[in-house]
Amino acid sequence: MKVYATNQVCLEIDNSIENDFNKLDRTDFLLKYAYKSAYSKRFLINTKLVGVNNLCVAYFLFKDGFGITYDDYLGSYYVNDLKVD
Repeated sequence: MKVYATNQVCLEIDNSIENDFNKLDRTDFLLKYAYKSAYSKRFLINTKLVGVNNLCVAYFLFKDGFGITYDDYLGSYYVNDLKVD
């Protein structure tokens, strides 16, 4: 794949994260890789994930109906459940 822009990231899927996504329900997967933020109904993807694994988790959460936003001030990914009533 040719990438002409400097801000592109090619994502490699981590097999252990993918296995967790396939075997856990959506809430258990969320709680394994994210923690409750100070804001109600929002979570933060664990910043202790190594390399691009935080993007891998964000991908699977997005695929399962969560909204992902990046806070460039804190350098963290916020997770919002878009399927909430």
